Amino acid sequence: MLKTIQQWWSGSWLVHILEGLALGLVAAWHGCWLGRFLAQPWDDSAPQFLASGVQRFWQGLASGRQRLARRLQSWLSTSYFLGRWPEWLASDLAWVWHGSFLRRFLGQRDGETVGKKELADTPDAPPLCRLLLYVVLVGLLLAAALMLPQGMTLLKWAGLGVVLALVWARPNASVGGVAFLLPVLPILSTTIIILVAFGARLCREEPFFPRGSWVRTLGGLFCLVGLAAALASAHALAALRFWRYYLAAYLFLILLMDTLRTQQAIDQVVSWGLLGASFVAILSIWQYIGGVPTNLSWVDIRVSAVTTRVVGTFDNPNMLAGYLVAWLPFPVSWFLAKESSSRRRLVSFLAAGLLGLSLILTFSRGGWLAFAAALFIIVACQEPRLFWAVPVLLLAAPFVLPPVIWQRLASIVNLEDTSNMVRRYVWDSSAKMFFANWLLGIGQGLVPFARVYPVYQFGVVPALHAHSLILQLAVESGVISLLLFLWICIALWRLAMRNWQAAPKWTVPLGAALAGHLVHGIFDHTWYDLRVMLVFWLLVALATAVARQLGEAK
Repeated sequence: MLKTIQQWWSGSWLVHILEGLALGLVAAWHGCWLGRFLAQPWDDSAPQFLASGVQRFWQGLASGRQRLARRLQSWLSTSYFLGRWPEWLASDLAWVWHGSFLRRFLGQRDGETVGKKELADTPDAPPLCRLLLYVVLVGLLLAAALMLPQGMTLLKWAGLGVVLALVWARPNASVGGVAFLLPVLPILSTTIIILVAFGARLCREEPFFPRGSWVRTLGGLFCLVGLAAALASAHALAALRFWRYYLAAYLFLILLMDTLRTQQAIDQVVSWGLLGASFVAILSIWQYIGGVPTNLSWVDIRVSAVTTRVVGTFDNPNMLAGYLVAWLPFPVSWFLAKESSSRRRLVSFLAAGLLGLSLILTFSRGGWLAFAAALFIIVACQEPRLFWAVPVLLLAAPFVLPPVIWQRLASIVNLEDTSNMVRRYVWDSSAKMFFANWLLGIGQGLVPFARVYPVYQFGVVPALHAHSLILQLAVESGVISLLLFLWICIALWRLAMRNWQAAPKWTVPLGAALAGHLVHGIFDHTWYDLRVMLVFWLLVALATAVARQLGEAK
């Protein structure tokens, strides 16, 4: 690893030397008589010429993509499999959705009813033959699912095929579906959907929106640094397999920024995300009532009486807590907002109650601390008078809270707690790993970490990850990746807090969610479940879209 870093470092110095030599040659050519005589390509100074050359390169690349997109569109318009059938399916489902109760419930904001313009834009009803074909196909699939041994597998693949067809026909509308299905679908299925949506968007002649964005640039650098870390890893193949999900997350960010152009688009994506989070919360509450079996490594009966920790659709209660912390600030902020209507307050109260109860039942101390940080920001911005109640709540907590919750809170500072001891040992070992591989890390994924960690392991405490998102990013991809991640988080948080009075409906919950994610990342590796990573980039895209509409994203 050290030899690889030394080779990379010497190679970078060689690149700098070659760049300086090229600039010197260009400047010398520009100053000589022959250069002035053949002045066509050298009308500008050396830096200006290089900048214009880079600009011409990107313009040529964009024009080439547009020409390719025009050819693909002309071919797809005549293709039944990739052109007409997905378009028909999308339009038919849009007709069904337009008349559904759920659409009317989500579409009536603050008591507004559906207007005449919306009624005039109702999609045309599909032909009767297509409706009959849909009924026959659904019947055959259900019969196959009940009668064949692998019927359920066939039904799952058929459902994924329908989803991919819809994504291909409506790539920008798919981000709302991803926000809703994110906690339900496996990460590989979500990655396939993102890749299909991005490919369908590339086939369109229209350029991506916005044309320039510092967030997209930093996200691209974060992805490229991760690629360099994977290639430099001693376990490059395993690291590259894991890095593909980082690439999918960056493509998801590009799709989101291209889609979130209006307030309506932002509202729809957040509504779908909250609806999916509410379903997960209901499932987790049902798990607690039913007494779902809990992994013994998640509890320590010596210091607390916790016996059940819910996981929802995730594999770990801490991952569920990380997912809930991303969405819970929205209904809490809307409930406290002075301009909210009675209907919005009621819906926000119900959503906040479901998500909050589910967060409590995870018994994730890192998640509780993260939500406390998010709640502090919400109260400080919207209802600072509530801070007067904090001393009273702290004094009443031991008498009001159930003993199991109070014991779990008290275990945060209990050094005898098994989880606390393991974290201290793993953090110490991970810090040694980082300082030994500070530039590009050891590579992404569980395989490089599991094979390198025993070299720096403290005692006999094993670990699959660093138990901290901050440390994990530093260990996997080095200091550059960590700085880029912190840059994105802190810059967007400052942007949201600086403009919270201009658009408190979005800036306050987004700033609180980003702060909560960062605080939770100190104590838990929240990206251990990659679906939480996609939720983070969803928050980044939402914050960027809101800031751009406020005229601050430059």
